[in-house]
Formats: sequence, structure tokens, C-alpha cells
Amino acid sequence: MLRPAAQSSAAEQDNSDLPLSDTGPTVVHFSADWCGPCAAVRRVVDQVCAQLPEVAHVELDIDDNPVAAKRLSVLSLPTTFIFDAEGRQQYRTSGVPKAVDLQNALQPLLVSAVESGE
Repeated sequence: MLRPAAQSSAAEQDNSDLPLSDTGPTVVHFSADWCGPCAAVRRVVDQVCAQLPEVAHVELDIDDNPVAAKRLSVLSLPTTFIFDAEGRQQYRTSGVPKAVDLQNALQPLLVSAVESGE
């Protein structure tokens, strides 16, 4: 399920340890070698990012990044986030997202980046 992030927690969260783009939105998804559905997420995110070159994509292995996973309350895999250019969490989904859902979540962030001159 794709849903807006809680505004208060997103604003207060320090995401400086995540490799986020500062010029546009970033899709971050947590995965693991042992996670079967994570490969499907990778395919969906790769497809969306190929259509939207302004969008960065970062895949983080939960076993290698337990601190970030805990801070973002990742309780199941796969979990996918969308962060804006300022590093604020805008959307989150668990399970395999549909490409159209990711595109719909990213579109306003791309319009916002263009309007702000990025």
C-alpha cells in the first residue's frame, strides 16, 4: 500500500546517512538476498526510473543497514520509500509496488523540482 508519510516524523528524521539525491526524488528500497519478492521490486523500480531519469534509485540490504532500517521502522521486506530532493520522506509502501503507483507518487515531486528551478 502506497501512502503519504506522516508529516511530523518525516520532518524530524535525519536521513543524512542515506545516499539520497539532492537534485530530485530518490526511490529507496530495502531488500535482502533471502527476500524473494525483492527481485520484483527491483524490476518495478528499475522500470519506473528508466522512464523518469530525474529519479535516483537506491537499494539497501537490510542486513547491511540495520540502523537505517530501524530508524525508518522497516519491519518487513520489501519496503520502498520515496524521498524528495530535501531528503524528506514523502511516501512508503510495503510489498511489491505497482509501477503506476510509484509514478503517481513521483510526479508531484518532479513538478515541484522543476518549479523550484532544479
